[in-house]
Amino acid sequence: LWLYRGAMALCIAFYTPLLFGYVTSMYGDRPRWQEAAALIKEHVLGESPRQAVRPVYATVPVVVAFYLGVPPAEIMGQRVVRQFPSDLEQEKHGNAFYVVERGMLPAAQQYWLQHHCRLVAEFPARSGPKDRTIAVYEGLE
Repeated sequence: LWLYRGAMALCIAFYTPLLFGYVTSMYGDRPRWQEAAALIKEHVLGESPRQAVRPVYATVPVVVAFYLGVPPAEIMGQRVVRQFPSDLEQEKHGNAFYVVERGMLPAAQQYWLQHHCRLVAEFPARSGPKDRTIAVYEGLE
């Protein structure tokens, strides 16, 4: 029992500063998503954050919608930013914007984006060997 308590105390002591830093000064992934949303905000939003004049698809739609200004109470039911489609060939997405974390996409979807869209911006980040770069694409069709 004392070994268990000691191990738990060590874990708490180790992770508390990291957690505190993440939600205060280190910001985690938030700056990259915020910068990506700020980039597309002028091209996408109509008169209010609840209306998009061009479709937006994201691998993390709730986060992008938040940074586009959708009120937190409406964030889960919002239609401004949609989930990134799993089958891009089946649907016509026209002049949509795509905000994606490259490391989360299968190779086929990355290939489709590279050949049917224009890369607008990249917000690079790496966590060891994992590529956490966020890319913003604009559809060409």
